[in-house]
Amino acid sequence: MRQPTACPRCGQRPRAGARYCTRCGLDLPGTPTRQIINIPAAPPAPLVPPSPPVQARRPLPPPKAKKSGCGCLFLLLFVGAIVAAVALPPSFWKAQVTDIGVDRVPKRPLPMLSSNSDGLRIDFPSASLSNAGGSRNLLVSVKLHSSKRTPVVVAVYPIDARDEWYGSALPAAAAKKVTFSTLATLGRRDEAVDVALVVPSSALPYPPAKVDIVIFSESGQVLRRTTATVNAW
Repeated sequence: MRQPTACPRCGQRPRAGARYCTRCGLDLPGTPTRQIINIPAAPPAPLVPPSPPVQARRPLPPPKAKKSGCGCLFLLLFVGAIVAAVALPPSFWKAQVTDIGVDRVPKRPLPMLSSNSDGLRIDFPSASLSNAGGSRNLLVSVKLHSSKRTPVVVAVYPIDARDEWYGSALPAAAAKKVTFSTLATLGRRDEAVDVALVVPSSALPYPPAKVDIVIFSESGQVLRRTTATVNAW
């Protein structure tokens, strides 16, 4: 459609290509009608809280090498063994054999049966006469076994046929006290102790034919006994 030469309302002559009258504002025929397009406003952006500032992390220390505990354990055991050896009494490690006076030992008891008390036993009894040093002595030795801690007394009674026949209650000629070690008792193991007794010539009025070896408790109770024949002069 051609553009009109004058405005139909006011008669104003429009400019070439004008879409509306510059005087009255009338849309001119032959020109596209102006359209007002409402563009919806964009929705507001959601509020995002500000992120906290990022702190720089400290670098992790390198892992420490694990120390072996074998060396420390060996050192502790070594030090403990030294302390134990110094602090503990000798009776803890080994049985102790000490001399005691014969006046503390009962007279020779009459022959009787004795019970085996706590594994106590006498092995390898022997007796022999010796003239060493120009004096006549009687040497008696036994091996005593026990797993008990209670001390015992080993007593020797030289006897001859007359004493044995009449059952004389003779005094002891020699005696020793045996205390077994604590270590053997804690381990519940049998401990063998060599006991050697020397009967001086003053206690031998006559050459004995045999000896009676009696094991007493400290209270004087007979625990074990045995007899050994004395070797010839």
